[in-house]
Amino acid sequence: MIGWKAVFLSGLILHLVGFFIFIKILKKLGYDELFAALYLFFPGFVFFSRTVMSEIPSIVAILASFYFYLGDRKRDNLAAGFFFGVACLFRYTNLLAFIPFLIITFIHAIKKKQKRDKLALMCTGFIPFALFILWYNSIIYGGAFTTGISSPRPNIELAITIFSKFLITILVIYPLMLIAP
Repeated sequence: MIGWKAVFLSGLILHLVGFFIFIKILKKLGYDELFAALYLFFPGFVFFSRTVMSEIPSIVAILASFYFYLGDRKRDNLAAGFFFGVACLFRYTNLLAFIPFLIITFIHAIKKKQKRDKLALMCTGFIPFALFILWYNSIIYGGAFTTGISSPRPNIELAITIFSKFLITILVIYPLMLIAP
């Protein structure tokens, strides 16, 4: 509806939005904002910001979640859950980003009564998206926990091919990536 040029431009715009959110996170944590340049010029993000893929909107949603998670107001807690839900709409695997925040908030809720509100509000923001995803999967794929990539036998050869091309490309940019840690 907005045209193919605007669709490709949206990745760059979202990358810049993520950059500004990252600056706000650094300020909130008391770090120098110049470190945001590492986010802005990270080769993977620069590449994905020029394509039509789910990585950049997913990253922006997770950054927004983290920013709001750091807040103390009730609407911040609700917004954190909301953006984690949005991130899961882009990629189901973003649930793995939400789970650690949920666990830490749960542990704090057990220790401190005032943190129970944070846990409840965060879950309140997330649950509508979880229900929507389960409903969508039931309608489209025939089961709440069935997805479009579910199959009785995984295609290992295709996964190895895709992973090896990705790994080789990244190793050209970061040659010591695998041994540096």
